[in-house]
Formats: sequence, C-alpha cells, structure tokens
Amino acid sequence: MKKRFLGIAAIAALSFCVGSLWGHHTTEVYFDLNTTYLLKGVITSVAWRNPHAYAFMDVTTCKKDNWAVELGSLPAMTRAGFSRDTLQKGMPISIYASPAKFASNAGLPEVDAAWKDKHFVLGGCMTLPDGKQIEYEDGPRCKRPAQDIVIGTESK
Repeated sequence: MKKRFLGIAAIAALSFCVGSLWGHHTTEVYFDLNTTYLLKGVITSVAWRNPHAYAFMDVTTCKKDNWAVELGSLPAMTRAGFSRDTLQKGMPISIYASPAKFASNAGLPEVDAAWKDKHFVLGGCMTLPDGKQIEYEDGPRCKRPAQDIVIGTESK
C-alpha cells in the first residue's frame, strides 16, 4: 500500500513538472519563421528580462520606426557569445528577424506604454559594427537564402 501511494505521488509530481516544461512557447507559434527581414538600424535600448532579452532599434525607411526584437533566453544568448555589453545604445546593427504572427506587441511580457506600437520580431543573426556575427539558435540563421526583405538603412 505504501509503495503504491509513493508511486502515485511520484507520478503526480512528475506530471506537474512536465506541464511547466511544455508551458514555454515554441517560436513557431508566435513568429512566421518562413518570412525573414533584414533590419538595419541603430540600437535604442536593450532589456534583460526573464525569460528573454529584448533589443529595441530605430529602423529608417521613409520614416523612423522603432522595432522590438525578441532575443533568446539569457543562458542561450550567453552561449552564443552575447553579453550585457554586446549591444550599446547608438550602435549601428543589422539583424535577421522573423515577424510576429499576431499584434505588434503580442509577445512582449508586461507591455507598458514605452513598448506599445512597436514592430515586433524574433531576432536571429546579428551583425555588429566590427563585422562579428552572433546567432540566436531559434531565430533566423546567418547563412540565408537570398530572398530576405531588407528594411531600413544602416547609419554610418
């Protein structure tokens, strides 16, 4: 009887934990991974939040738009060579990104007034001003086919 109770308790505990593992979204649910943009612009800020880091950048086409770029989890970005000092305000950068499938700020946690009405994308391959590339494993890769949509121009 005691073994049976412990077995049921163990199964219940594992079931509870497994649900939280599947609770984190896959990128395919929120982002159109079949479409890739090449954003060229200037970093305006970086937010280190759990579960993801975010980069905000001004991209200029006919007008200046602010884009919110979801990056990976902090451990994933660290493994890729990303640190708190990698992206600095005012730094010109290009990022391969996939657009959100839903509203522009749908995936941003605790959306506040400063983050509303931004274009929202999943970042992948980032090219820094020195030419170094950092690639987030769940986003668009650095080695890409030629059909990307280029948005904006890099400031010099």
